[in-house]
Amino acid sequence: MVSRALYSTAQLLLLALLLATSSAYVSKGTLDSLDSWAFIDRFCFVPHEFNNLATGEAPTLANAKKYGLFQYSFKFPSSLDLYMLVYYDKEGMSAEEAWDSKGWGSVYVDEDDEEADDILSCSERYYHAAAKFRLKIQQNTHIINTNSQKDMVASGFAYFKSASPKYFFVAMSNCNPSCSCDPAASACSTNHSNTVNFCDGPLVLDYDFSFTNGVGASDKHFGYDEIGCLAISWVFFTFYVFLVFLASLSVKGSLKRVDKYHVTVKLVVWSIWLMMAAMLFRLYHYVVYSGDGIGNKALFLTASILASASEILLVVHFILIAKGWTIVRRKISASGRVKIAAFTTVYAFLHISTTLFSEYFIDRGNIVYMYETPPGIILQSTRAFAAIWFLRCINTTMSQFPNQKRGFYKKYTIVFGLWFLWMVVNTWISMGVPQYMRFKFSYAFELSIIFSG
Repeated sequence: MVSRALYSTAQLLLLALLLATSSAYVSKGTLDSLDSWAFIDRFCFVPHEFNNLATGEAPTLANAKKYGLFQYSFKFPSSLDLYMLVYYDKEGMSAEEAWDSKGWGSVYVDEDDEEADDILSCSERYYHAAAKFRLKIQQNTHIINTNSQKDMVASGFAYFKSASPKYFFVAMSNCNPSCSCDPAASACSTNHSNTVNFCDGPLVLDYDFSFTNGVGASDKHFGYDEIGCLAISWVFFTFYVFLVFLASLSVKGSLKRVDKYHVTVKLVVWSIWLMMAAMLFRLYHYVVYSGDGIGNKALFLTASILASASEILLVVHFILIAKGWTIVRRKISASGRVKIAAFTTVYAFLHISTTLFSEYFIDRGNIVYMYETPPGIILQSTRAFAAIWFLRCINTTMSQFPNQKRGFYKKYTIVFGLWFLWMVVNTWISMGVPQYMRFKFSYAFELSIIFSG
């Protein structure tokens, strides 16, 4: 029954891997929308003081590369009058503070949210932007003729100075800022004349963005929230290479010689191999990303799925040992095998669902932690259930075999009970970390927990 569950898990993993190769996120693309305002991308910039610039001096492109730099290029019909709008948010702002400071939280509202009371117009969102760039008057702008249509190409750069790490959000608009706004909004134009012939228009454009931080060459393409992930990946890939050699050459050989290379041991060995492959793929993604700012998102998603499979095998191993298999009993009851099979299938489904949901359904306009999503919350609840079940299995095993391996199971309860506890509480700990530190903290913390298992 357990083998059937593992087979079902493998089928889920194969399906997820096929989905993983279907798309990847990059900071370039085409926008063709009837909406007059649309979010494009975000980036977390490293704080810089600009001490080496004279007062009021704007850096050249060469100098700006030392700081938070945003380079952009657009191609759009010359009949459109497009604006690029830049917003930022301070973490911990209330809705009222975001509105007063014209922050991102004041303009980005899900229009499908039935509880949203105020959906701003395009012109209102324009006035809430921290910086505005009218593409028709950018310095590097020219008109080209393509397919009997005049297209305009605009390019340029902007640099960011901030005393603390901040997320900056880029949006596009095609609306007349002079159109009527909510009279209560003091920032809006008071020009409510009926002579205005144009208010809103569609967004049709190709865009190409490049975000860099003024740090070392290996980190410049990383946002502040990801700086350090490359080093973390190197460290854990090295650890798992060592474990693979240890498990495959030393432990495996020794157990085979005494005919004790049981399924429970194989699960650990397979888990180690899967995690090493996951770290190899993640490392490859981050190495490529450090060079081109794009990386290989499909491979990174594949790595996340392999890491999920590694954790699943490890948890099943702990449950089997807690039930006493190969330790104090040679066979698990039929009902026990059914429970393990059902749990393995559900756990695998939730783990993979959370990974895919965070990749395909989390809106980059909202800074959302993976475990804040509905699948993530259910997955953490399942981990909590696994921890309780693990302790119950050990208690049942010790009750049924009171004179066998009590010392082993007491130590096993303490060590791996704490392991399950950390798997559950790591989410709450990560939620207490600032948003711009949360991803890399959670990445390193979760890898450390899995490795310790």
